[in-house]
Amino acid sequence: MNHIYLSPSALILVAIIPTPEDLQVARVLGWYRIPCQTAPRILNVDFLAFYQPASFQSRKWQVECLAPVLGHELTTRNELLQDEDDHPRADQECFKIQLGPMEQLEHPITAGDWKRFTFLYTNGEYFQGGKGFD
Repeated sequence: MNHIYLSPSALILVAIIPTPEDLQVARVLGWYRIPCQTAPRILNVDFLAFYQPASFQSRKWQVECLAPVLGHELTTRNELLQDEDDHPRADQECFKIQLGPMEQLEHPITAGDWKRFTFLYTNGEYFQGGKGFD
């Protein structure tokens, strides 16, 4: 990380980013969505880190990117993805997490044996150590 100051006490939410296309939305449009029914209890965090599952192929099961959280609001899937208004979950309520500039980590953090989770909290001290999620 070259530009983001990550204090040891910074609260970080590690969240699954389902596809490379979703990561691009977060990077370019500056938001990430979490369906209300699966949302973690605490959304008031300092940073969001993006865990890349198997859909990322050679870059799977790791965190490569981190973004500061600027705020969040309640909305619907349809309001965020207007070109998918016929989607079966178009009216689903979700949180829109507003993001600052995304940073690429110097060294990706690998998941080790923890390949399946939805959300995970950590802090800046642990995250900067690059220890992985073992």
